[in-house]
Amino acid sequence: MTKPCIQDLLTMYSTPDVTTGCILWTGRTRKKGYGVMQVAGKALSSHRVAYELEYGPIPEGLHILHKCDTPACINPLHLFAGTNAENIKDKQAKGRQPKGEEVGGSFLKEDQIREIKILLDTIWPHILPELHKENGKIRTTWLT
Repeated sequence: MTKPCIQDLLTMYSTPDVTTGCILWTGRTRKKGYGVMQVAGKALSSHRVAYELEYGPIPEGLHILHKCDTPACINPLHLFAGTNAENIKDKQAKGRQPKGEEVGGSFLKEDQIREIKILLDTIWPHILPELHKENGKIRTTWLT
C-alpha cells in the first residue's frame, strides 16, 4: 500500500460547498476551526498546504488569509497571502477582531469599565487640581 500524496489527502478530507464555493476541510481542526494535517510527521495548517500546492512557497513572515472568511476552507481561489497588519485589518473589516471581554487576558467586564469611566469623569476634575498643586509638571491640557 502506498502513502497518499498531499493532494490526495486534501481531496480525501474535504468536501465542496456549492453555495459558497468553499472547499471545506473535514479532517482534524484546531480550536478556531482551521484544518490541520500531518505531513512528514509535522502538523501543518491545511489551508497553508493548499495555498502552497497551488501558488508555491509562502514568503517568509506572511499569513494565509481567507477571502471567504471560513477557517475550514482550503479552496486556493479563496486564499491570499498577507502580512500580520493586513490580517488584522482584514479581521477588523469583517468584524472578527475581538473587543472588550472577548479579548484574551481581559479581566474587567464591560459594565465595570463603564463604572470606572463614570467615576473618573466625576472624580478626576476634583483630583486634577490637587495633583497640579503638588506637582507643577502636570498640566490639565493633556486631558482635553
